Amino acid sequence: PNDYSNTRFDFLFVGSNSDPNVDGICWFLNNCWPLVTKKIPNATLLVQGAVTRNKEFIRAMSSQTKGTIFLSGFVDDLTQIYERSRIVICPIQYGTGMKIKVVEAMSHGKAIVATATALEGIEQSAINANDSAQEFSSTCISLLTDHVLHNDNRYSFYSVFQCRHTYDKFAWKFLNLISY
Repeated sequence: PNDYSNTRFDFLFVGSNSDPNVDGICWFLNNCWPLVTKKIPNATLLVQGAVTRNKEFIRAMSSQTKGTIFLSGFVDDLTQIYERSRIVICPIQYGTGMKIKVVEAMSHGKAIVATATALEGIEQSAINANDSAQEFSSTCISLLTDHVLHNDNRYSFYSVFQCRHTYDKFAWKFLNLISY
């Protein structure tokens, strides 16, 4: 893995080499990243995980001419990666069930830009999904440039995490389920 221990990132994508992750990050790079870097030419993106070895991803990344994209493979603990990243993106276009990557980012108190598919199974009353490239890019830009909006987004996601996804909440639900 590359040593970016002193580097701060505007955006972070964490993903395995699964088809939904490859498709999602390629969709972001091909459709959203050019819009983001048109407004913010020096934007930075860290792509973390096995998805960085995928040929389709490498092709999509190689076609980008603005911004800086960093790559890093497997790490034992993502805590420092989250600490150095401002916004987590989850541009997943298909797949079923709750995306653990979103819950993990929520647990770290990060601002998150996600599609409706990425937010499946997560309470969304205070959270907006961004499905079009224009919406997704616009939200990325707004969260990077508007500190109040950035903090509101972080708070909304972290609040949902605290109310519904902590270990204590899971244990309570599980114990109630098996006590019947």
